[in-house]
Amino acid sequence: MSTTKAALQHLFDELAAIGHTSHGMNRIAFTPPENQAFEFISQILDQHGIAHRTDGFGNLIARIHGEKNRPAVATGSHLDSVPDGGCYDGAVGVIAGLYALIELQEEALNHPLELIIFRAEESSRFGHSCMASKLMTGQADLDKWRETRGSDGKNIFDALRDNGLDPDQLDQVKINPADYKSFVTIQHPSYKSGIF
Repeated sequence: MSTTKAALQHLFDELAAIGHTSHGMNRIAFTPPENQAFEFISQILDQHGIAHRTDGFGNLIARIHGEKNRPAVATGSHLDSVPDGGCYDGAVGVIAGLYALIELQEEALNHPLELIIFRAEESSRFGHSCMASKLMTGQADLDKWRETRGSDGKNIFDALRDNGLDPDQLDQVKINPADYKSFVTIQHPSYKSGIF
């Protein structure tokens, strides 16, 4: 895949078509449209030979290597949406991070570069926002998550099982802060960008 501006726009348009309706974007967490979007990004990573894995919460983590034993610089965003949401929210950060990995994979980097695509960052289904990033940073309240159910009567643990994931393995999702140098956010121009 070329990484020209036109090629990236085409890639974004293909992603934006997944879950799009006449009223807006409907890629609710752990539903078929969100799963399809994750599979789409996985296929692009495969086409470029970029290593990636899925953790116990379904987060997609892609990585290109830098100097050995140095902490990674990470970037990323999410692919789920609120009901009838906009096509840029979340997806801009994913496509920008994907572009960075493609462009830099042949460079001699000082630090590894990771793209993390988070699951269930919107609160629209389970009433809790940033579920994946809270799990990864050890800030998740699993007891509250068990109590909260969506309109379909399911909680996040039910949704994980429905998607072939094991809720009893969520402790393995937590990251070691020492493995990371920084996390860079890449957002739509209407938002401020920053480094966390």
